[in-house]
Amino acid sequence: MLANIQDVNSYSFSKNEVFLIDTNIWMYIHYPRYLYDPKFKIYSNAFGKILKSSCNILLDALIVSEFINTWIRNEYNNNYRSIYSTFKSFRQGQEYKSSVKDIANALCRILRHSICINNSFNTINISSLIADFESKCLDFNDQILVQLCISNQAKLITHDSDFGNYNITMLTANNTLLSQRQVI
Repeated sequence: MLANIQDVNSYSFSKNEVFLIDTNIWMYIHYPRYLYDPKFKIYSNAFGKILKSSCNILLDALIVSEFINTWIRNEYNNNYRSIYSTFKSFRQGQEYKSSVKDIANALCRILRHSICINNSFNTINISSLIADFESKCLDFNDQILVQLCISNQAKLITHDSDFGNYNITMLTANNTLLSQRQVI
């Protein structure tokens, strides 16, 4: 069964709705390189509507970890690869410390509006996720996020087209995902 895919631009947020915001959305909202990307405006507007509507935003350690790793890898690849020959040497430099400070500030802003949850790793059928990872080449972290949405009755906000085949409700501005919607 395909996901219930809705356009984040036209979605009407309601009080107490529960959302899990994917790492890519947090990056569009907070990573300075995306400030002039059209997705920054789309997802920042949606985030503002979520706050105005008093919705609940869930945050898990997996998303925090992905956010940190994505940001710092982007910093190295886009800004410092020519200065530092390896990522490890970048981690020893002042630029790394400055990037870490920026990441920590962004995470503090994210935490201010989020409810931290436990991913209940011990209750997830990990064998099934590994089998799907192997046989269907499904992203393991995406599978965990889907399980979090299901167990917390949360809607996922993402721009990742990999989520189109999961049976969850999601909001997006991704045209590939939106084209998969079923016309009712």
